[in-house]
Amino acid sequence: MTVDVDLADRLDLAPELRMACYSFREEFGNPPTVVWRVPGTVTLLADGTGARMTVATPWGAIAVAVPRSDGVIELVQMERPGQRSEVRAGSADDVPAWVGHGLTGARTGASILVSTELPAGTGVGATAAVETAVRHCLGDCAAGKTGVTDAARASSALGVPSAALGNWRLPLDLDSAELRLVVIDTRIRSSAVSAQREYSSLDTATAAIAVGDMETFGGLLTAAHRARPCNRAQELAVAAALRAGAIGARSITDGPGRPALALVPVNALPAVRAEVASTFARYSLRGPRLLTFTPAG
Repeated sequence: MTVDVDLADRLDLAPELRMACYSFREEFGNPPTVVWRVPGTVTLLADGTGARMTVATPWGAIAVAVPRSDGVIELVQMERPGQRSEVRAGSADDVPAWVGHGLTGARTGASILVSTELPAGTGVGATAAVETAVRHCLGDCAAGKTGVTDAARASSALGVPSAALGNWRLPLDLDSAELRLVVIDTRIRSSAVSAQREYSSLDTATAAIAVGDMETFGGLLTAAHRARPCNRAQELAVAAALRAGAIGARSITDGPGRPALALVPVNALPAVRAEVASTFARYSLRGPRLLTFTPAG
């Protein structure tokens, strides 16, 4: 795609993409030529062999960029304007923590601005989304490509809400089942740890989803939770969600975050929100943030 207009002025772009392009222009004095938006993800189940069942979230990361000829990668977060980091392409020195492994393998310089729709640790895979968006921007800059790639909207346009098993997409239409996924951000932040190995049966989960047996699928989420250690806030969140009508719930790990995930009937959403909030208040914990969504493509 050839860029023939300032991307910040493209009325056909989603508002969040235009805002990132506008912020880039304000920060660097010229418009970006490359834009990537990548959705975050949540892992529902894993089988211990490296196979995972994941879903895309409505929240993610946006990276906008222009190539540079001096081999310098200049990085700015939209949420922290004026704070710039500079890294030599191919160097592992001075890479800011928030970009994760996004600069690994970089072959060219670029000016990059990143906007994260939710911070790391909230349970929606923000760090991985940032890494991926930055990596794709650098790849396009190196290849001389221009234009906009909104991976979230492209997948949604397929019209098939799904879970992913590797490169395979499994239809997961929670709207039709009148269900929602609720990420419960406990706001607990600890040292990042490797995801703990679990041994859920993805075959059983796949079979249950295929026939619309969401009670069995929800039970697998709860069983996965009970088979692994978690912190007190996660335990309270899961127990509260189940008491209030969730058909399944589990703890998850998101970098420094210790969130939980619940599968909730639409008519039980108010009760789940109220029960989780009141439980946290009863134990003098900071109020959690609840994020409700259905999977994209």
